[in-house]
Amino acid sequence: MTLCPVPDRSKFDRGGQLQDFMVTPVKDALWEWNLLKNTIKFSLEWKAMLGYRDAEIGDSPVEWLHRIHPEDVEAVRSRLAAHFNGQTPDFQSEHRLLHRDGSYRWVRVRGHTLTNGEGIKYVMIGFQIDLTPYRQSLSTIQMQRVTIEPIADAIPFPAFILTEPDGTILYFNQQCEELFPQILPEDCFDPTGLTYSEFFPQSPPLNGKPCSHDIQTKNSGQWLRAHIYPLTEHLKGLYLSCLVDITEHKQVELDLNKFVASTKVEPPVQPSLTNVFSFIEANYREGIALKDVAKAVGYSPAYLTSMVQQATGKTVNQWITEYRMAEARLLLLKTNQSIQQIALSIGYKSVEHFIRQFRQNHTQSPQVWRKEHLKQLGHGQKAARK
Repeated sequence: MTLCPVPDRSKFDRGGQLQDFMVTPVKDALWEWNLLKNTIKFSLEWKAMLGYRDAEIGDSPVEWLHRIHPEDVEAVRSRLAAHFNGQTPDFQSEHRLLHRDGSYRWVRVRGHTLTNGEGIKYVMIGFQIDLTPYRQSLSTIQMQRVTIEPIADAIPFPAFILTEPDGTILYFNQQCEELFPQILPEDCFDPTGLTYSEFFPQSPPLNGKPCSHDIQTKNSGQWLRAHIYPLTEHLKGLYLSCLVDITEHKQVELDLNKFVASTKVEPPVQPSLTNVFSFIEANYREGIALKDVAKAVGYSPAYLTSMVQQATGKTVNQWITEYRMAEARLLLLKTNQSIQQIALSIGYKSVEHFIRQFRQNHTQSPQVWRKEHLKQLGHGQKAARK
């Protein structure tokens, strides 16, 4: 099943800047889609969410796409195409995936594509959340359809009952009331009869379709996601708004963005050097040196060295090393690859040469740097959980 066109691999096949990024276990089910090779690296949690062990699911997109519920395929196809065509900043979807036991699990998926220097989308990274317990709660509630109060009280989430067209609040459950100090103005103790948008201006208008929006509480470290669903039959015109804590998921997004930004090399913005840095970025994993760059851009090594050093303060070889060091740091933190594997994958023919250059740039060996930074990350995650 092909959901969208894949970029022409013959033009650019450099792997991914976030290669092997998803192998470190985290609570969310992470994945990385290499658009050039058309392979997806699924985390252990992604596979376990569907009842499988690591070795039981490969890296083909079919492993995901063919498990989508037939009724959800068209919606996923449309959202993927919209993101690949640049119409949406992210790919987001709630759909059902086939579990190993034959049942379907509701999941929420969010992904984002990265573009290389030539404007080609080469990788899509994202995470998946299991919404099945939440969806089952909503399904149970909607089957009751007796009164609005049992509907809100029956689910284990803070919830409002709203009415269209203006979103007037008719009822809220006890879990929601406990959140009021964090989400409502200090002088508001009972929002019944007021409109939902008064408290959450960013909420979308009620239009008979499911929607959602995010809420940052007064405790700025906490985030909630409000899922708003229209009720049906004799409750038509009413909406259920459930608030789910997504703080950890927001932190995953923030950490991901920070990490990508911290490992990215920013070459100087000079038209005369565009071809130089495009070649370096595309080929530094191939063991290139000054003479290879000079040949590619049509200059002598001596002239190219002088031009780049005068413009940037660094030599061509120093820039090549900077690209390699950025990826080395990423691989040291996000993979279990050995030092030798990392050295070979980023263009070094000798692991000793890699270790020597890494030490020159970081005053530590790769082994020591990895150990210390993984320890710092572990302490940071524990502190965040506390």
